[in-house]
Amino acid sequence: MSGLPFPDKCVLINLRKRRDRLEESLRLLSAQPWLPPVEVMPAIASPCGWRGCLQSHLQIYRRNIDHRHLLVFEDDILPTPHLAHQLVRCLEELPADYDILFLGYQLPNAPTRYSRHLLKPRLVWRTHAYMVSRRGMVKLLRADMSRTGISHGIGALSAAGRLACYCCHPRLAGTRPGAGSDIRPRSI
Repeated sequence: MSGLPFPDKCVLINLRKRRDRLEESLRLLSAQPWLPPVEVMPAIASPCGWRGCLQSHLQIYRRNIDHRHLLVFEDDILPTPHLAHQLVRCLEELPADYDILFLGYQLPNAPTRYSRHLLKPRLVWRTHAYMVSRRGMVKLLRADMSRTGISHGIGALSAAGRLACYCCHPRLAGTRPGAGSDIRPRSI
């Protein structure tokens, strides 16, 4: 893996009350060869779920700013069976100046094909599975996402050209059916 922007740490965000989701996520991720060991980071609980989610991601960036490439998973992750193998293909094509590589995502409009295994989105949402560079963490910590939350904040920064975002193609992760979100829909 020498020379690739290989993740040097893997973090899983989990609300303490959701032990069921934690156990299943750890089981699924442990089946992936060569991923760094998964560190569980307790999510920040908030009456407003999306704000707790935002604060949880920002806390991870602050605590891990010394890492060059950080894999972040939320506890409803559903990795593809060959996530680790397919991720190598994406990393081989990933530009050195990337900020975020989405393994799972939602694209509200058509992306541009960047390479065989990467898409370049205009707008991208979802934070259940992604890799962020140190440079990306710095940008996200400086951004004001207090009105948008993490997913829509990243989307807005990407759409404005302030974050270099890429998406693995095909997707390497989704969310588990029936996992049940702790974040309720709301207007922004």
